[in-house]
Amino acid sequence: SVIISTYNSSSLITYALDALQAQSLPADLIEILVVDDGSTDDTWSHLSELAAQRTNIKIFQQPHTGGPSAGRNRALAEASGEYVFFHDADDYLGRDALQRLLNMARQQDSDIVVGRVSWIGQEAEGGFLKTVPDADIVTDRVWRSLTPHKLIRRSLIEQQGLRFWDDMVQGEDQVFMASCFFAAHKISILGEHDLYHRRMLPDGSNLSRQRQ
Repeated sequence: SVIISTYNSSSLITYALDALQAQSLPADLIEILVVDDGSTDDTWSHLSELAAQRTNIKIFQQPHTGGPSAGRNRALAEASGEYVFFHDADDYLGRDALQRLLNMARQQDSDIVVGRVSWIGQEAEGGFLKTVPDADIVTDRVWRSLTPHKLIRRSLIEQQGLRFWDDMVQGEDQVFMASCFFAAHKISILGEHDLYHRRMLPDGSNLSRQRQ
């Protein structure tokens, strides 16, 4: 289940969903849940058009909350996949990203698979350079990556009763991801190849890039 919570992203959401449509993992194995957080542009019309054309996209609308937490929680309640992957509307996945992540999860029986991330629009900040099938939170630097753009076993989330704190404007993903890491029996790192591509917006308005 790929979960996207979005607001006023009409110029980018189609690109993100096209990249998901182009995944090497068969479309019938991918469930895409998009929650529109009260957009005031034409995001909803774009989503409605795409959902009418693609059977694996489910879309939901809610009043504007000002952050991704409520949308992610709504999608989690609707998700049915064995694993979930949290995706931002202004980012996109490499073509074989989900296949690689799922293969690693199944081969290693991993609760969480951390993929290598690149930033588009700025120089690389460094990332996971090697694959580690059974990673340590500290020594393998997993703790330095507390964004939720990872493959996570959904039963782990549900067994722990985890949700994003919707009263936090920033840092809610760090609390959620730290809880997942502590609960996981096994964490794997899939390095060497950039799998998830994050866009640095021209105006620097990425919520995750704001001062905390």
